[in-house]
Amino acid sequence: MLAGTDSFPCGTVAGEMDWLVRAGLPAEAALGAASWTARAWLGLPGLLDGAPADVVAYATDPTLDPAALDHPSRIVLRGRVVR
Repeated sequence: MLAGTDSFPCGTVAGEMDWLVRAGLPAEAALGAASWTARAWLGLPGLLDGAPADVVAYATDPTLDPAALDHPSRIVLRGRVVR
């Protein structure tokens, strides 16, 4: 199962993940559906030395509190801090 926002009007990946959790998917699996599971399905490397990666950090663990996904504390895209 993967999370995405390819419909119009577009939602947010966090919103998609919320629906997955409401449907009974464990929070860790829902988070993976928008990150590591999706990367693997797309054939992209995981967190490996030298592999391209964007980073989103949270003050609380989103697998324990999925609502944290709406409040990232740090975002790094293509090596640049945007928040």
